[in-house]
Amino acid sequence: MKKIQSNQLKKGMLVRVNEHWLKTPFFTNKVKIKSESDKHKLKQFEGSLYVSEDKSVGALNKGLSILKVALEDCGQSDVLNNKAITQAVTNIVLFVLNDASRLDLIYEKISEDSQSFRESVRLLVLITLFSKEIKLRKDKLIPFAKSAFLKDIGMSLIPPDYKQSKQLSAKAIDSVHEHVVLGCRELQSRGIEDSVIKIIKCHHENCDGSGYPHGLIKPEIPLEARIIRIIDTYVALTSQRHYREKFSRVEAIEKVYHAAQIGKFDHILTTKFINFIRLYPKGAKVELNDRSQAIVNKDLANGTVELADSHTVEKSIVDKVNIAKCQWFI
Repeated sequence: MKKIQSNQLKKGMLVRVNEHWLKTPFFTNKVKIKSESDKHKLKQFEGSLYVSEDKSVGALNKGLSILKVALEDCGQSDVLNNKAITQAVTNIVLFVLNDASRLDLIYEKISEDSQSFRESVRLLVLITLFSKEIKLRKDKLIPFAKSAFLKDIGMSLIPPDYKQSKQLSAKAIDSVHEHVVLGCRELQSRGIEDSVIKIIKCHHENCDGSGYPHGLIKPEIPLEARIIRIIDTYVALTSQRHYREKFSRVEAIEKVYHAAQIGKFDHILTTKFINFIRLYPKGAKVELNDRSQAIVNKDLANGTVELADSHTVEKSIVDKVNIAKCQWFI
């Protein structure tokens, strides 16, 4: 336990008040901060507040550190190995599944990192949440999450000039496409399991056979690879590029849906993802159009949501805020 100042209090913290519980407004002297109201009540006990190190945050930090090195320097054999990667991904997946209201903590920790790392973590988070939404078998979740994060490991093995060019020649495009084969080869040499590599091999394949590297069609592409193709496209479209501005969520969703309409993406999975991406689950942080922030308490499934922290039931946040800034997405 370490002493903490009242101005350091944050939602999600488990705080111990060094007073008898009868002298506090709580039922116990150990309080998990769930609202601004809890923070306000705790401020009167300045000098008597203690917090224990959150083991899940420590595990998250360790996982992010390992994955950062694995992605940005895949030549480090002491980091890029199956055991270390599995544990790192597991740490992050469990953090995401255990408390969706704390996803902004992940954003804070990676905000100064490279764009490729931020996008890979964002994809990992969305894959985890979508897997829960579609009730993917639990034994498949970690291998799936690993493949989502490691899918572009081969990008570090191609000439950097190609990745910064605004216009690529046919030869340069072929070189960029090689990142799939190069990445799978590297991962195989590091002992990553075949089930993960099989997904990565297919993450740029399209259902109509127009993808690469093998031009596979839908029945030949694993379910997980078809999901990654959809969500990875959404993440890429809503991220800044050196050659274009990022698309809005609405524009990105429209482009993803169009790809499904013309047969590139799995139509059923695309529809499920679009429905999922427009949901505001309990614990989601949203910014209203008056710039105040709120936590979603309940999705009422009829175009409205109930907001926690003294907010009344509001009409659809999507309408209210022009596709609200939802930190749940990172």
